[in-house]
Amino acid sequence: MAFEHCTLFTTALCNLNCGYCYICKDKAGGLQYIDKDVEDDFKNRRQIKQILDYDDSIRDTLTGVTLWGGEPFLHVERFVDDIDYWFEIFPNIKSLDTSTNFTIPNQVSLIENMLKQIDRLYHGEDKFHFDLQISIDGYEEMNDAGRGKGTTQKFLKNFRDLCKMNYNYDKIYIEVHTKPTLSK
Repeated sequence: MAFEHCTLFTTALCNLNCGYCYICKDKAGGLQYIDKDVEDDFKNRRQIKQILDYDDSIRDTLTGVTLWGGEPFLHVERFVDDIDYWFEIFPNIKSLDTSTNFTIPNQVSLIENMLKQIDRLYHGEDKFHFDLQISIDGYEEMNDAGRGKGTTQKFLKNFRDLCKMNYNYDKIYIEVHTKPTLSK
């Protein structure tokens, strides 16, 4: 069986405290400890080592990476700062996907920086595929009720910035879709 995709947790933390979220936000700070482990894993490239220890042939078969979290963009730099090494070890990466609440200030500049790195590193024949899943639950009153007051306006600012983003359209294909969470 050839492994083609891996999921990386860039962080255990989230900037929101959605009322319906299944992630325990304990007062003892357990997520902080987990996030420290995630940070150490990136610094020591443990994810790459684990993949290759499992099966070294994944070097040639890995084509896609998912960035996950908590909120992946809180610490997307953990991946982006080492993206050269990822492309060196896994030369057939041709897609990256992630899911975000899309409320981080200047989030689009983080995406733009990541896409510039991908543009520099990717040399495939097809366009590189970047899939951005953004979470919004509906109109402002509904979305803010579940995700917190003001989240809709942060989301909309980032969305407007995304529509103006500059990247290499000839080399990178971006797919954007929404993911609502239905609650009572």
